[in-house]
Amino acid sequence: MAIGGGLAASLLWLVLNGMPGQAQPGRLEQHLWPISSLPVCALLGAALGALQAAVYPPQRREKTLADTADRLRLRFASTAVPEDLGDNVPLRVLANWAVGENRLYGPFEGVNLQMVDLTTSRRTAAQSGSQPGYSTSHTVVIFTTPTGSWPLFEIHPRSMATWTWDLLGCRGARFRFRDPDSTLELDRTALVRFNRRYRVFVGLAERIAEMAGLALGLRMGTEPAERVELSDRFTMHTLRQFGESRGWTVESCGTHVAFWQQGKIIPAAQREAFLHQAVELYRALAAPARDAADANLEIEPPYFDRSMLGRRLSGMIAGALVGIIVAVSLCVPLLLAVPDDMSRKFFFAWPFVGFACMALGAYCGSRLTAPNTR
Repeated sequence: MAIGGGLAASLLWLVLNGMPGQAQPGRLEQHLWPISSLPVCALLGAALGALQAAVYPPQRREKTLADTADRLRLRFASTAVPEDLGDNVPLRVLANWAVGENRLYGPFEGVNLQMVDLTTSRRTAAQSGSQPGYSTSHTVVIFTTPTGSWPLFEIHPRSMATWTWDLLGCRGARFRFRDPDSTLELDRTALVRFNRRYRVFVGLAERIAEMAGLALGLRMGTEPAERVELSDRFTMHTLRQFGESRGWTVESCGTHVAFWQQGKIIPAAQREAFLHQAVELYRALAAPARDAADANLEIEPPYFDRSMLGRRLSGMIAGALVGIIVAVSLCVPLLLAVPDDMSRKFFFAWPFVGFACMALGAYCGSRLTAPNTR
């Protein structure tokens, strides 16, 4: 808006005044400052555009969300506090609640739900009380489970975080067919798509806390979560539904289940489609349909290898050192062999080559010292 305001003010000034630098001063250049100055008028237009962007869109968005709530027959509140969601909702996504806005709640397609734009804030150990913490915002949809006895699990989209947890020995559940040859190609494709897009964990926070304690040489006193029966919630129908979508994060605390897409505030125009998809995925977990493919589906529970963290860290360090040695062995002879003008031209490329060798060596070292066996 600021850039648009500046451009609009500049264009209006040129239309009324004419191009600057002419033999005769333009119509606006004959007036007093600041009207006679094109840069000042452009800055004033940018300031007005920024002011409009700061004041008008929140009001318009609130009105639009209120209209969306009326159309969907939901109730609307512009602000929200944790108590609005219930007396005891032990979801970790709500743990660092900072700001809650735009709460839509009530029955929708036969289920009761609450949707809120949630901003959470975290502070690291190095940050003082006056320093702002790391914050993230996303639109969260929360359902109350009908029986209150769901297993505690989390579904995460594949990302750098899940890759890191896997690298350090915190593996998610694995879904596979006992006899792939006796399964339809359509079901095999659906299973591959789900495994490529999502990971299912149990007791992830406790496992990460234990990994942090092991890395610091501390005994955290936590134990990996007990094995839970995921087959009550995950059937081929559930895997198909999730495999056809992208980016959803799900957390079940037993009594409630939350759905969101990490770091995304859903625009008002997309709320209805977002709710339809969240309800569809919730129903796939709440009442999973069963078919013949489920008899061949095998679910290996998540596991945590306590020794893998130390082994992979040592492998990463050793691999990084080997990578540095390889990079030096390659770069030094090449620098001595090429002409001086060429070596000066590519002088700044050699550190990147060294870093790439170090990173590749660290990755290979971590995999060789602790290969995946499952």
